[in-house]
Amino acid sequence: MILEVHLWRLSSFFKIKSILKNKKIKHQDTKNIFEIGYLIYTKI
Repeated sequence: MILEVHLWRLSSFFKIKSILKNKKIKHQDTKNIFEIGYLIYTKI
């Protein structure tokens, strides 16, 4: 169960990454988004 949750988090994380890459958002913006996402994931 825990492993599945981690895999789901990783897959959604990479989906976000690919979406951001497609939109060609500046690197600094993606870094901030990932920091926020990481904080949210660690608190769940």
